[in-house]
Amino acid sequence: MKFLYLSFIFPPLAGAEPRHNLSVIRRLRERGFEPVIITSPRDYPEAKDLALESLVPEDLRTVRVAWPRHATNKVLARGRQILRVPRNPLEFGGAARLYQAAASEMQARPVSFIYTVHGIGAAHLAGLKLKAATRLPWVAEFRDPWFHNVVARTYLEDFSWRWWSRANLALTRRRTLAVVKNADLIVVESPMHGEYLVRDFAADANRIVPYGMGYEPEYFRGNPALPVEFTRRPVIGFVGYIYYGYEQVVRNMVRALAELERRGHAFTLLSVGDSAGVFAKCAQEEHLESHVPIGRVGLGTALALMQKMDFGFVCRSPDDICNINSKLWEYLAAKLYILGVVPPEGAMARLMAEGNCGRVLPYDVEGMVRGLEQELLDYAAGTRKPPPPEFTQRFSAERMVDALAERLRLMCANASGTASSPQP
Repeated sequence: MKFLYLSFIFPPLAGAEPRHNLSVIRRLRERGFEPVIITSPRDYPEAKDLALESLVPEDLRTVRVAWPRHATNKVLARGRQILRVPRNPLEFGGAARLYQAAASEMQARPVSFIYTVHGIGAAHLAGLKLKAATRLPWVAEFRDPWFHNVVARTYLEDFSWRWWSRANLALTRRRTLAVVKNADLIVVESPMHGEYLVRDFAADANRIVPYGMGYEPEYFRGNPALPVEFTRRPVIGFVGYIYYGYEQVVRNMVRALAELERRGHAFTLLSVGDSAGVFAKCAQEEHLESHVPIGRVGLGTALALMQKMDFGFVCRSPDDICNINSKLWEYLAAKLYILGVVPPEGAMARLMAEGNCGRVLPYDVEGMVRGLEQELLDYAAGTRKPPPPEFTQRFSAERMVDALAERLRLMCANASGTASSPQP
């Protein structure tokens, strides 16, 4: 069954979403689906992961869309920031280009359904137009919670005029509603995000499919053997990028660890891929000696380092309730116990409690010190156990995709006239 998979963020671009997209299309191919990829130009100016690109099937049809230079012009972006009218971080611009490329492809090669993924908001806007033009079944996958995205909302509030921030929030609400009302299937990162869409946008709960990124077992195979050993155990590690608005959470975590270091506790704080240097700056300010920073590395090296850790650290801002950090899944696959500075009523805390696989730490330094000290004592006593394998295996991509594939088949079976694509 051929389908159109429209996602701007795809290998060789690096990051969690390209890994997820590649995993989804490879697993769906194994189950009889044949995707045609509509995505960004190969020279798009973002970090690349050539090892990830090497896993893309050679016979996969991929259509790369030329992108306007102004969209990545740093001078223009700085000028807009100075004028306090920055672009919406959800990136709605460029939908027309994605639509034209998709429409041309569908005219030449009929498909059974359309699948768009939010890497940038333009993907879903193109999906809206394709749905209206073809009446084909449409799947809209939210890797980002859009209207409920606290990072994007905070950024706009901090760097915009109030009228610009409010206008963008209203625009995001309208576009979220349009996607929710028109998509035949809505894929979300967490069950809680689905609950929010039902509550705030009257979404049909029967059309919502929770599908977390999970982890791809193949990415853990054949990783390089690293000549690195950490003499001070346990190793508390953070792998990834610090999103805007999370800096204070990291600062408090480092302050708490510095206090424990002064009390004589041994450990290593490992940060990997923190290109903004947030951990390094905080460690310097707090005189934390046990911090080991490692810059941006490829996926294989990152996963190899992860397997040398004892605890995986994740964080969200206090208001970021319904999203799940992509690293949490890989920490589980690496058999790490999770230390989460996350909303106690949020999706990540709910997952950690369900699997008994981590501790939710409070946001204040004193509370962090108490929680972390107990974890260090439990580790020294040998009572800290890894997550139960039966729980972790539920989030393997090779298992999770089965439920998605079944919903896709049901969606197509219920749709009329799917044997070929109408002309857009």
